[in-house]
Amino acid sequence: MVAALDSEHAQLTAHESTVMHDGREWADGLRDSLVREGRPVAGGWPGTVSEARARVAGVLSGVALSREQHGHLMRVLYEAAKGKWLSRRVREIPDE
Repeated sequence: MVAALDSEHAQLTAHESTVMHDGREWADGLRDSLVREGRPVAGGWPGTVSEARARVAGVLSGVALSREQHGHLMRVLYEAAKGKWLSRRVREIPDE
């Protein structure tokens, strides 16, 4: 029983690493698109929870996940993307 739980935890940890990487790539891709368009990388994170949910399904396609696991991994991916975005955005300077 303990070995099964350890194995399940190890798998979830590996999935977390995978979705965190994908989340950071998502943020970088959005940033790169804005830069190519000559638009400022400013403001709040433009991604949505629905997009994050779809990205988890895509990056972990074929992996059987419970509803709770999918929700957890979606939040991990979303927060990784949002954190990366916020760390690299240009802070807006208010007009005086």
